[in-house]
Amino acid sequence: MNTGPNTEVGKINVSHNAVKHGIFLSELTEMETETYNKLKKIIRKEEAPTSTLEMIVLDRVALHKTKLLRISKMEKDFIKSILHPKVTVSIFDDNFSEKVVDEGYVPTFNIEAVQSLVDTYSRYETTEENKLFRAINQFLSLKTSRENK
Repeated sequence: MNTGPNTEVGKINVSHNAVKHGIFLSELTEMETETYNKLKKIIRKEEAPTSTLEMIVLDRVALHKTKLLRISKMEKDFIKSILHPKVTVSIFDDNFSEKVVDEGYVPTFNIEAVQSLVDTYSRYETTEENKLFRAINQFLSLKTSRENK
């Protein structure tokens, strides 16, 4: 029966498994996973974390940045749909119908869902920014502590 790694190197390697396999992916949509993974790879390469804790904190940085990108995309979609609405003209026939002259901008996000979030955008964005900067500060604190040893 396998009881896991026996050597110190093996134990260190498996201690990173949860981080390696993306413990934060459940908070993202399928569309955002690729962005998150690319950002995580870039951040890890630039910052060279030396412990599981540093990796987790840096992964949270990537997570919150990805969520901020989500907010920006939804906000852009909402604004574009307001600036470029569907244009119709009334046709005074027996049915009093309308003819679509210009489809306008069709958002990639469900506009009703986006409109319901408009009031909370700034609060949601502020919350994610605070989480992002908190994670960055945690990493910098860990890094400084490691360098001073």
